[in-house]
Order: sequence, then structure tokens, then C-alpha cells
Amino acid sequence: MKIKNYAFFLLLTIITCFTACKEDTTVPKSTAKAITKLVFSQFNPAVQATIDETTKKITAVVPPTADVTKLIPSISVSLKAKVLPDSGKVQDFTNPVTYTITAEDGTSATYQVTVSRTKFSVKDITEFSFAELSPVVVAKIDAATKTITATIPYTADVTKLKPTIKISDRATVNPATGTVVDFQNQSISP
Repeated sequence: MKIKNYAFFLLLTIITCFTACKEDTTVPKSTAKAITKLVFSQFNPAVQATIDETTKKITAVVPPTADVTKLIPSISVSLKAKVLPDSGKVQDFTNPVTYTITAEDGTSATYQVTVSRTKFSVKDITEFSFAELSPVVVAKIDAATKTITATIPYTADVTKLKPTIKISDRATVNPATGTVVDFQNQSISP
């Protein structure tokens, strides 16, 4: 019986020793708080933003026809971090938007996201006419050579014609449509 008690006492001592010697292993909370990726997937191809981690500035260039008031960013952040405003929600990027990333330990960082549109590259004159002439004279446009040809009545004063000009969306023209132009020595460019 003494051996059984001794063995039991020895086993209890070993268990107590291991339990008492066990270190408290608390894992520190993560301090990681970064936007690692920001993408606008509603475009084809998707638009991936450029992230400058040093300045905490993010920039994206979307197509020229994009409605920047209704963009949906897909945002990836550091493991265990959270982002506000939320990823995947419609956002107005008319002005820069600030995102706050909060780490697991409660610390935070802010990023400023700026979105711009690419410029329209099309700058064509799509229609050119002289509405004040009778009958109305509609010019022929050769887009390849960038020339416009119109046959006007012999009696028309070429120094005082007012062309009606239609151009590509978001382009401008000089001189403006409806402006009196002396066509003896004038060229018009979009």
C-alpha cells in the first residue's frame, strides 16, 4: 500500500510541477494596419489603384465616362485589421475619400484615396455646315486627312460665314460654332 501511495504522490507532484512551471503564453495583438490593395472591379478591365505607403496616398484613374459619384472599391487590408468606410460599398469620389484602417491592437492609420478620369482622346469635328445659307450647305469631312470641304454659292461672302460645328463629346473647337469666320485665310481645329 505504501508503494501505491508513494507512486500516487510522485505522480501528483510531477503534474503539479508541470502545471506550476507552465509559462503564460499570451500572443500580442497585431499592429498591422495597411491597405494592401484597392480595386474598382466594375470596369473591364478592373482598375487597380496605386498605393504610396510612405505618404498613405492612393490614386486611381478610371475611364473617362465613369460616374465617380458611384464607384465601388474592393479594399484588402492587413490581416486582422478593419477598414472604414467599408469595402464593397458605393462611394462618391468627386473629392478625395479618407479611409481609416484599425489594427487588432486598436491603433489606426488613415489613407487618402483620389480618383481621376482619363481624358477623352477623341477630338473630331463630326458635322460642319452653313445653316445661314440657302439652301443649307453641309460640308464633307475627311477624318483621315483632317480636311473639310464645302461648296458654297458664288454670291456668299466668304469673309463673313458662320459655321455650325458639331464635335466629339467633351472636345472643344476654336473658333466656336456660330462665330463669324473669314474663310479666306482661316483654319479650324478641334
